[in-house]
Amino acid sequence: MELYAQACNAGLAQGGEAGQLEFFSLTNRALCRGNRPGALLTWLLREKRADWITQADEDAAATRLREFRDGPAVRSSALADLTAGVAGRGGGDEGRRRLSPEEAIVERCIRLAKNHRIADPFTIARRAEGWTRDQWDLASLSYETTQARQWYREDDLGDEIDRDFAAVAAVTSTWKEEYDR
Repeated sequence: MELYAQACNAGLAQGGEAGQLEFFSLTNRALCRGNRPGALLTWLLREKRADWITQADEDAAATRLREFRDGPAVRSSALADLTAGVAGRGGGDEGRRRLSPEEAIVERCIRLAKNHRIADPFTIARRAEGWTRDQWDLASLSYETTQARQWYREDDLGDEIDRDFAAVAAVTSTWKEEYDR
């Protein structure tokens, strides 16, 4: 924040929250892209090159500003994420089948693997739960079957909605024919 205050005093940065976000976005851009970050930041500020800010730079800047204001974010470990909410989905999903504890672990491993760009979610289950490949394959198959059943139910609902729309269209066309007479 001291560097930001100096930039404001020198007329290189604007005041206010938008100015802070722009300054820290440019700072992130210089740190991530420049061989000489200080020189690049100075040039970006002098030339007012806010158009070089990417969404990733702005996201990183917003995170840093939030951490400066509110303190560092408390992050749970991957193991805590795996064991949280194992009983099922909850949150008003009465129509959906609850996942078994093993299926919930598979779902969380898949999500964690996607978020952390891990190719095989089994590695998370092996590390966190001590699962073997056979255990993973069985739980994964059970999870995929549950998901397929859920999608099938949603497709049935979609067919029912399609039938309703067809009935409404037939009635509408009848009304239109009577109106045209």
